[in-house]
Amino acid sequence: MKKKPLALYRNDPWLAPHADAIEGRHADAVRKEAELTANSNSLKDFANAHQYFGLHRQGDWWVFREWAPNASAITLIGDFSGWQRQARYQMSRISDDGTWEITLPGDALHHGDHYKLLVEWPGGEMWGLGDQGTIGAFFVEHDKTDDYTYIEAPRIGEDMKYVFGQNNREIRVYHTINARLIMEDFYAKLAINFGGK
Repeated sequence: MKKKPLALYRNDPWLAPHADAIEGRHADAVRKEAELTANSNSLKDFANAHQYFGLHRQGDWWVFREWAPNASAITLIGDFSGWQRQARYQMSRISDDGTWEITLPGDALHHGDHYKLLVEWPGGEMWGLGDQGTIGAFFVEHDKTDDYTYIEAPRIGEDMKYVFGQNNREIRVYHTINARLIMEDFYAKLAINFGGK
């Protein structure tokens, strides 16, 4: 059975010669909407995921959630932990789909505190990730081993200056910002999250 033509070009003779392209783009949009809403009820629910994920105050508690299906551990670090990993800020995996969560008392964090996530991956590699995908700017391709240096993770002192020599773990400091990787990371997360190709 032949599909009914879209009203967009059926009622506009100027668009009729472009019917195949319009149908193709419409089919792509319908397919993408289905992918994005596979785990939610609507595009509105998908677009409002920030109301569930991230850091939120709920009554007398702080709740932080992150989606990281391939992580083996996640720890919240920041001003409140001296930027060091502490067991009390370890997140728990709460679902098979890769959602992680931590609930903290209201006095554990304060307005204006800086934080990021220390994400551990299978194989032992750790990445410090901010609450946005743009942190990918600090990572270069894995096969370029000369674009980073290992240094001891500094502690931030009361005067907001770096303090070295505290025998902290080693971290990578990258010398290149890879803008392409930011977008590849973003699209890869969408594909992993919503089943795209």
